[in-house]
Amino acid sequence: MSNNNDFEFCASLKWETDGDGGAYLFTDGANDFWIPKSLVREMDCISGDDYNVTIPEWVAIDKEII
Repeated sequence: MSNNNDFEFCASLKWETDGDGGAYLFTDGANDFWIPKSLVREMDCISGDDYNVTIPEWVAIDKEII
């Protein structure tokens, strides 16, 4: 469940590392960015490799997604 400090974006999943300490590699078509699995609050498949992803807003700012 998201809250006011969360940010939702759409991206394609390019890669996923194994384990709890792993991360997802997303692309928005122009930029690639790694997000640690532990910081992904929600991840809902739209179609194929495309997802709606919810992360803390500070992560989106740090990764220059927003």
